[in-house]
Amino acid sequence: MAIRILIVDDSPMNLKVISATLAPSGYEVVLAQNGQEALDQAAALQPDLIILDVIMPDMDGYEVCRRLRRTPAFAQRPIMMLTANDGFHERMQRLEAGADDSMSKPFEPAELQARIRALLRRTIPELAAPLAAPGKVIALYSLQSISLTLPWAPETIVQALNRGIPLITEQASKPIGALLEDWTFLLSSEAQRHKRPERPTATWQRLAQRAQQRRPTR
Repeated sequence: MAIRILIVDDSPMNLKVISATLAPSGYEVVLAQNGQEALDQAAALQPDLIILDVIMPDMDGYEVCRRLRRTPAFAQRPIMMLTANDGFHERMQRLEAGADDSMSKPFEPAELQARIRALLRRTIPELAAPLAAPGKVIALYSLQSISLTLPWAPETIVQALNRGIPLITEQASKPIGALLEDWTFLLSSEAQRHKRPERPTATWQRLAQRAQQRRPTR
């Protein structure tokens, strides 16, 4: 069953923009244009997450959020608020009303998607599982383990990991040396990546082949 998200906004244009942002992820989107309609839709359809506009006629988003939180079914379900007002007072009001998260308008679609996934992981256990393809193992290597066991690790790798970039491989059995080779290649400059080395490594050959396959045909 698809994850159901209720979007509440009095602007038809905003409803279209938010719906279009969520559509690629396969969510079932339900729309409401005012506070009372939002409460009715929430009670009837039990959405997994609610996105609330703040400024609406008759009943604003704060009041809608407070009323939802007073009902057992929505005491813990994630609620996000979208608003053009992002001052300190407004942020405090959103938290006190019971919102789990908020974003200011205009928003970045990628950030909205990421925040929605983060909220849903709290209430839908299946979404909290690690992203791993069947039959594969995700191996993470920390900066500490690499620098202690492999003092010859390239400086670019050390700098990348210091910035919080994890070293990831699909198979835990892949040699750490090959992983370091991959990251040295990927962190090199654009010119270095396109310049074919005298003795190309397996990494260079593999990624160059992928890049060639992705080029659009004319």
